[in-house]
Amino acid sequence: MRALTEPEESRIIRIVSTALDYSGRPAALTTSPKESALPRFAIAAGKQPALTNARTDRRGSNLRLILDSTRAREHYASLHANYPGATVYQTPAWLDLWKRLGVGAVPKPYPSIALGVFEATPFEIAGAYTIFPNGGTTKPLRAIQKLVTAAGTEVDVPVVQGKAIARRDTTYLVLNMMRSVINEGTGAGARAAGFTLDAAGKSGTTNDLRDAWFVGFTPELLTVVWVGLDDNQPVGLSGTQAALPIWTTFMMRATAGRPNQPFEVPDGLTFVGIDKDTGKVAAAGCPRVFREAFIAGTEPTEICPLHSF
Repeated sequence: MRALTEPEESRIIRIVSTALDYSGRPAALTTSPKESALPRFAIAAGKQPALTNARTDRRGSNLRLILDSTRAREHYASLHANYPGATVYQTPAWLDLWKRLGVGAVPKPYPSIALGVFEATPFEIAGAYTIFPNGGTTKPLRAIQKLVTAAGTEVDVPVVQGKAIARRDTTYLVLNMMRSVINEGTGAGARAAGFTLDAAGKSGTTNDLRDAWFVGFTPELLTVVWVGLDDNQPVGLSGTQAALPIWTTFMMRATAGRPNQPFEVPDGLTFVGIDKDTGKVAAAGCPRVFREAFIAGTEPTEICPLHSF
């Protein structure tokens, strides 16, 4: 079964990678990335690897938009990967942090790693995503809750303690972006189907529509859905089309009757209304505004120039 032999994923892993990397050097999510901070790789002379996204109609100009759409992030990574005869080699900083997660095999530093592209099983993805509802701390998964002997004696099952991998505040910033995925992004179909609990998530689709993913969670329950074929042929559907409906149906049944529990906001964060078009502080006339979380002191102060009067 290919779900146990590591189907490929990109965006699903990339959002975790971003949380880990971002935790080490926090900045406002509406800040434009600096080209000097982008990953570089040594490419054999004359070779230009194609690092592309399943979606090509996206764009972004700041970290929030880049992580939300992924298109601009991939563009920047491609700029540095497409050097014929390049001699520069620098693996992403988050690769070392990923090792600390202890989830699956450590990915090899191929150029595609800039996009977060490597293989992982749904079980490994679930383990990595436990950092989000747990404030940057892993929660090792286990299949056995307890053991009971024939005589009825309960046997203790060792519990592996989680590790603090990322900062609580920066982890929440990425979690808050994933809430937008459910509320208005590629996971909005869950809301249309009637799922109302506070939740966050991320869809994923690999090249040629080969694999479809959706990982999403509430503060209490995390669920990963992978849809693919055992012979590695394209399933022909995106994560939103194939995986999200399964995730939604399961989550609605699993949480039926449960009260809505919002995600806990860590200390030291502040929320600001941001114009979606410019990434600046929203003016009174801005037609498209969202509330973004910032670490206190990093929030933008420049007012949107497009809609100010």
